[in-house]
Amino acid sequence: MLFKTKKAALAFIGGLSKPSKMPCKGWSLPAFRCKIGTKLRAVINSVCSKCYAHKGMYVFPKVRACLERRFGILERALSDEMFREMFRAAFVRLLRDEEFFRWLDSGDIQSVAHLLLMADIARDNPHVTFWLPTRERNIVLAFMRKYSLPANLTVRVSAPMIDGAPLALDGLPTSTVHKKGQAHGTECVAYTQGGFCLDCRACWNRDIANISYPAH
Repeated sequence: MLFKTKKAALAFIGGLSKPSKMPCKGWSLPAFRCKIGTKLRAVINSVCSKCYAHKGMYVFPKVRACLERRFGILERALSDEMFREMFRAAFVRLLRDEEFFRWLDSGDIQSVAHLLLMADIARDNPHVTFWLPTRERNIVLAFMRKYSLPANLTVRVSAPMIDGAPLALDGLPTSTVHKKGQAHGTECVAYTQGGFCLDCRACWNRDIANISYPAH
């Protein structure tokens, strides 16, 4: 075992996040590092125009420094094969007793290589169900042309605009944000539960075609 303690594994990957809404832990990056999200942030009525990861605790200096440190760790994991294997081993140690995990409660996929790394970590931990929400449709499609997603990793590609229809992605699960009218598909119930998932795991369920989140 490369990492004998959780403390050592946490230090190696830059720590884990624990979003208050979520029933599980996650691993995040700075929101300003988003590729599509940064562009959408300037577009009125886009799903990123009022991004939660650009306010609240995410803008505290210590949190921003932590997220930026993780970004540097990710860059090294994507460029150094030995470091990459250690990065994977750290997650094996940390997820030993977990059932669910969320990738990127802040930030987004950086490249096909980044998505492959998250997919490999999912394969390393078959007892964990992973959820990855993303705006990076083209990266996901490029990945799918070369690789396959493990059964325990649900990647949901978000429609770019509030009240927009789900994207057509050849069977991959999606998500939307709605402000008025009926939701597309399954509506997120967190907003009827004080803003918490509680026992709902719909987002992690790849058999649910689309999750629609109320704009807030």
